[in-house]
Amino acid sequence: MSDMIKHPDHYTWHPSKIECRTIVQEFPYNIGVAMSYQWRYQHKGTPIEDLRKAIQHIEFEIERIRAGHEQPGTEN
Repeated sequence: MSDMIKHPDHYTWHPSKIECRTIVQEFPYNIGVAMSYQWRYQHKGTPIEDLRKAIQHIEFEIERIRAGHEQPGTEN
């Protein structure tokens, strides 16, 4: 049975059983959130909504970078 708080099925569906959070925590917030929506879009029951949310977070990151808040080593 899935633990919907600690280990939801839609975060551990990959055959490797790696959790989404293991990967996304290494990225800036908006990119990590976008990746998490893409990771689970086919497994949570709201694929179009999840993909739109991923796009929105990528747009947030673009806005953040354009506002001059890019991280060292990134380009505008």
